[in-house]
Amino acid sequence: MHLTYRNVNDAFRGITSAIHTGKILTNVLPSRAGEVLVVEEPMTITYREPTERVLLNPARDANPFFHMFEGLWMLAGRNDVEPLTRYNSQIGKIASDDGETFNGAYGYRWREVWLDQLELIADHLHDYPLSRRAVLTMWSPASDLLRIETHKDVCCNTHVYFSIEDEMFLNMTVCNRSNDLVWGCLGANVVHFSMLQEYMASRLGIASGTYNQFTNNLHAYTDKWDPDGWVEEPSTFENEYDNLSPPLPLVKDWYVFDQEVKEFIDNDDWNRRWDEPFLNSVATPMCWAFHLHRRGEKLLASRAIEEVASNDWRRAGREWLARRRTG
Repeated sequence: MHLTYRNVNDAFRGITSAIHTGKILTNVLPSRAGEVLVVEEPMTITYREPTERVLLNPARDANPFFHMFEGLWMLAGRNDVEPLTRYNSQIGKIASDDGETFNGAYGYRWREVWLDQLELIADHLHDYPLSRRAVLTMWSPASDLLRIETHKDVCCNTHVYFSIEDEMFLNMTVCNRSNDLVWGCLGANVVHFSMLQEYMASRLGIASGTYNQFTNNLHAYTDKWDPDGWVEEPSTFENEYDNLSPPLPLVKDWYVFDQEVKEFIDNDDWNRRWDEPFLNSVATPMCWAFHLHRRGEKLLASRAIEEVASNDWRRAGREWLARRRTG
């Protein structure tokens, strides 16, 4: 099955509705982590505007602070648990075997385990823009297949294929063995991999093209499935990005970004200035607002989030914080 959408907001609305109404057929099956609704056939989702990556559905209540920070953590090539626990206190218990590192950390495998694959792929596509050999690998037989029964964290996304279209756009296809529709595919994954695509496009001096997400087993956990709460009446459908200015680019100078994103992950000086506009004007106030929220300083957090320079992240952060002030 192949479905095409403008962005993640359209995809979330469309796929959730189609499963709920039976237009997309599913089966109820047991799984390692609980009962699931499983789409009957493999699914490919195409996003025409992948940089419109922020899910703005209030009932779904996605955590934009965690999603954004984890995407930067991946691009920094990290696999340590501690930075992510600042934004999700349960992540280590859920996905780490030892509480210190993640076995299947994508960014670590992109940049550190074997070699810097992102550098090699960017160089290859620069020299051979018609290439069909630009493959990013995440699945490891040694770390995943040989320990498949014992690890909490075995890579769900296994490979990424990159290709250049019309010398102007970087297209990307992500291959996934098994994906939770709500919290994975249309939550964290679309943020992380669209950030990867935009980063790679910036290294090549071109724009992000289409993002294809192929999932062999697409499912939703029945105990968390709430389509009636998530999807509004069809007559009110409107794409959330229609009323927002274009997102602030993730990368201005990829070389500077590479240096600064590594430092950003460990930074606790919220007055520090960064040369990269996204880190300086989006990521810093987002992270500062979240830390103020965690400290119970709700009014200061609501002021800090208004400093975020990108309308999509600012809106998502503002609404997420507001729900916790009134909840």
